[in-house]
Amino acid sequence: MKLYQLILLTFLVNYSCSQLKTEKEKITNPLYPLEVKLMGEIESYKKFGLFSPNAKFNIYEDSVILTLNHNETYHLGKNNSLDSVIKLFTIDDFRDTNFYYNPFVKKMGYMKISKNINDTTFTQQFTDYRRSDIKIKYSLLNEDEIFKFTKLQDLLSDIVNQKLLVDFDCKNMKKASSFEEALKNPNEVYSLILTKRTTKKLPDNIDTLKNLKYLSISGTLISELPESIGNLDKLIILSANASRLKQIPKSIAKLKRLREMNLSACKLDSIPEEIGSLTTLWSLSLASNKLSCLPKSISNLKNVSFFTLDNNNFETFPKECTKMLSLHNLWIHNNKFETIPKQIQNLENLGYFLVDAHKIKNIEEIKSLIPNVRIIDKSKR
Repeated sequence: MKLYQLILLTFLVNYSCSQLKTEKEKITNPLYPLEVKLMGEIESYKKFGLFSPNAKFNIYEDSVILTLNHNETYHLGKNNSLDSVIKLFTIDDFRDTNFYYNPFVKKMGYMKISKNINDTTFTQQFTDYRRSDIKIKYSLLNEDEIFKFTKLQDLLSDIVNQKLLVDFDCKNMKKASSFEEALKNPNEVYSLILTKRTTKKLPDNIDTLKNLKYLSISGTLISELPESIGNLDKLIILSANASRLKQIPKSIAKLKRLREMNLSACKLDSIPEEIGSLTTLWSLSLASNKLSCLPKSISNLKNVSFFTLDNNNFETFPKECTKMLSLHNLWIHNNKFETIPKQIQNLENLGYFLVDAHKIKNIEEIKSLIPNVRIIDKSKR
């Protein structure tokens, strides 16, 4: 064998070995993959009147996948800042199943870490408040653990925050308090909050406001929405609480970016099936109406985490709710039903359940099915 062939062969062998070593390191790096769930309010998002969604991170060595509520997924690629934080940990930091109290987090207050080690899944939960309504034995963190887990929790909260605020990039945009004012610069208006309480009608050409993201008719005398509202394809928040609204147009099905719809304290006695098309919704308020049933399609709203149905006319518990898998807050007190279906246990993310517990015949059974849910009897608050 000639010298140059020997040199080439040696190079190829060394290169192959280094590649195999690199691939092996990728496979055997014990810190990855890691699953982290976050819940809690983000102040910068809350100022827009919105509830923050639940967030789940699947963290790999070369990529990060963020899922908001049930199935809104974003592939974020590699995050160097997150890599630096993960390197603070050792595998033993995750080899534990426990509930920790950590008051030092500044962002989303609840974190759950799941880590599979040698075919055993360990789950650690961290919260910035102590619950007294259920029995939880909180473990203490040492200074090093407080530093590492707080840094991880706050950084992941920032990533969620950055992703959410993209929807509210309103630089050089304007607010308006009347339709006439909005028409002066229709393409520059992102927020229309009708402040004149005697307003009775929303004009058919509301869709002239092509960049509208926030529409409020709350407290007005408006009793119906024009079909053209469905053309507001950038709308994020629709607020009509305490208006005279009697029905919802079918065209709302076209509002593919809608995050929050507040229709509480209106005059509604039915909800159209088309509401099931609003799969981007995170918050839906239908409290204080005249509702006695829900459309089957409402169970399609897998991303709704905050849902109010209190002060209506439900004689039986609406089972459609039990398929809304992201629900964290469910308010359904001041209705007429006396039993709750066992399917309530399907709501794995449920945290707060407002119901007339003293009227529910099978309440003890329900408590045993959802032991970690805070059941609040509104009449005893």
